[in-house]
Amino acid sequence: MDTQRENTIIASINKHFGFLLDAGYRLGIIRQTGKMGCWDVNLESEELVFRLISDRGEVFLTLSPFGKECWIGLDIAIFFVTDEKELIPAFEGDLFHDEDKQFARLAQPLRKYFNNIKSVFGQDFDMHKDELLMLRKKMNKLPIKRFMDER
Repeated sequence: MDTQRENTIIASINKHFGFLLDAGYRLGIIRQTGKMGCWDVNLESEELVFRLISDRGEVFLTLSPFGKECWIGLDIAIFFVTDEKELIPAFEGDLFHDEDKQFARLAQPLRKYFNNIKSVFGQDFDMHKDELLMLRKKMNKLPIKRFMDER
């Protein structure tokens, strides 16, 4: 990955996820994860890791308790901490040209529910782990189920 691309990613992280850096999270090394501009980078603290992933232009955010390698998507985490009342809407735009809008789409709900997420994925994670994994499994099946129901 070239330096200019790395600098663009870092600038977007600072702009949208600066609140994590202000809270003491450390920015890891941006890793190129394949062809087509795919990359990932961690923002981590002593108890929680956020991983930004760009896969073929689409940006995702997953999180895991530090050292546990139990990755849950931000969409599932938000759904969980809001008692299944709020979802992050699907991104509507040009994936390859609206990366900054994708960062904003993820940062806004994370900022809003940051303390709730820290609690669930920090000291209370073992208490919620099974429920989170079941919710992840259930939500991962939803697009397929919706597609099958509409056929």
